[in-house]
Amino acid sequence: MKCEMMEITNSHAGLGTAYLKARKGSPRFVMFMISHVGPDGNHISLPRMIVELGVSSGQQTEFVEKESRTRGVTQYKILAYDKSHRLNPDETPGQLDILTDRTKNGELSKRVIPTDYDFDEASLPVKSASVDLSYMAHVFHHLTKKERVLDEITRITRRDGTFFI
Repeated sequence: MKCEMMEITNSHAGLGTAYLKARKGSPRFVMFMISHVGPDGNHISLPRMIVELGVSSGQQTEFVEKESRTRGVTQYKILAYDKSHRLNPDETPGQLDILTDRTKNGELSKRVIPTDYDFDEASLPVKSASVDLSYMAHVFHHLTKKERVLDEITRITRRDGTFFI
């Protein structure tokens, strides 16, 4: 009998295409989240500043854009942070590569700004108290420095802002 060993990691690098097909996002989570942020902008700055942590290939991002438009919110920017990108040209696309392609081909708007960033290891490059909505979906269990990441989210989110996990 032949056994092969497989290295197990908590990374999704190189799994971008398969992951996009397998995990479609959670539209009900997004509907709940956006409904609790409020569509009128009375307590939220315009344009809205949104930070998505662990954006993957943009599955949740797509629903956030659709739900925002449904509620009449068109002034927003989504800073989309993830660290799963193609490490070399011979690999299959990483999730962040796919998200970048989705914004370039118009599947997602140019208001989505994909950024290769390991927010588990470093402070977010975002001004303190400048974010209206911060969220992550299917990410928390991957973090190694959970408390530090939550402190960082607290730092960037406005006093009347919202964070969903």
